[in-house]
Amino acid sequence: MTEFRVFEDLDDLFDWDVIEETLEETASGLVLVERLTIFDDLTERLDLFSLDGIRTETEFTDFSGRDGFGVMPWDTIIIEYDAAGELAFRETVEDSGAILTEFFIDGVRSEVQQLDSINGPDGAGDEIWDEIVTVYDLQGTIAARTTVFDDGVLKTETFDGGVRSFTQQLDQFGDAQSWELIDTSYDQNGRVQERFTLFDNDTSKLEAFIDGQRFQTFHFDSIEPGVSGTLFGAKSWSTIEISYDGQGRVAERTTVNDDGSVVVNAFENGVRQLTVKIDGTGGPDGEGANPWSRIETQYDATGQIVVRQTDYDDGRIQIEDFIDGQRVFALWSDGDGADDGAHDWFHFLTFYDGSGAIQATLLDYDDGDAVGTYYDGGTLSGRHILDGDDSEPWLGRAVVFGQGGAITEESFYFTEEELPDGFLDLPEVGVFA
Repeated sequence: MTEFRVFEDLDDLFDWDVIEETLEETASGLVLVERLTIFDDLTERLDLFSLDGIRTETEFTDFSGRDGFGVMPWDTIIIEYDAAGELAFRETVEDSGAILTEFFIDGVRSEVQQLDSINGPDGAGDEIWDEIVTVYDLQGTIAARTTVFDDGVLKTETFDGGVRSFTQQLDQFGDAQSWELIDTSYDQNGRVQERFTLFDNDTSKLEAFIDGQRFQTFHFDSIEPGVSGTLFGAKSWSTIEISYDGQGRVAERTTVNDDGSVVVNAFENGVRQLTVKIDGTGGPDGEGANPWSRIETQYDATGQIVVRQTDYDDGRIQIEDFIDGQRVFALWSDGDGADDGAHDWFHFLTFYDGSGAIQATLLDYDDGDAVGTYYDGGTLSGRHILDGDDSEPWLGRAVVFGQGGAITEESFYFTEEELPDGFLDLPEVGVFA
């Protein structure tokens, strides 16, 4: 025999309005097999029981609104229990259309499936992912998680004792990200230990961490580390190695280029202090790919360039001086003036004004001649020439230039006494300040 009972909260003492119960008669008496509770907020709860009095299923429904406007953030929740009454299954349909499905073993969560709604823009739903599947161990501790994102990226995570130990991100269709693969391993505390990234252009990056702090990075311009060059890689370099200080700031960076040249940058407190470029042996006659063999650049505490020295393959040396990052002086040296340099001069000095325009130059020749050239705002204004080898009938010559570089005035001096004071004076800047 089936018996029905109805309870009504006429005095509004409780948060429910009506409770309807169904009971079945058994050899041991009436047993509750179904209970429907209608709450004041128009949500409902339906509980089903076995004849043994064990709850087998519970269903929650939000009837208070339509299309996600109910009082609850979910539309329905369905719960199933095992033979012992332990939680075995739960499915929640959110107002957004997302579905959360949970599985349990002996009341302990074993797996969770999350599906995003297909009702959102472009079928993407409210979330940036389409599906998340999480697996737990026998103690209910997370063991693995797989996420499929809307753009097709697949992310797989594994855990050890609930602590993340490994993550792999895979761009399945190859068009969502600039990379194809990212593998990340973690230490026993869940901090990043190593990360490898393979990019779409076959370059790769390997990062190493200590206590979650990055201390070294390697970039490789090939699908196999160490195999590169202009015929193989997508970049002009083959490898880049970066080391970091205790605070994670760049301490040193070494770049090996495809042409064999090497660039080393040193940093202090994350600010670059020194750059050294060394040319390789890939050029003609084994002199490297560039006309220089070495370039050394020094910087101040703020990272602004202070001085730069360039050693050329032909023996020349160039030294450039900077103030507040602006070049004020440059010196080229070619030999020692005894005709043993690559050129017919041994010193070439250039001075620059505050705007970077040429202010003056001085060229000292191997034969003793000297030429000083002067500029006004970068425009040629005058030239003083000193004859050091008696090849001219005069000792000094002064030329004044007008607009367009035309000579407007010219003076000659035949003895040292005739030479004006400061005939070859230079601006007091740079190393001569």
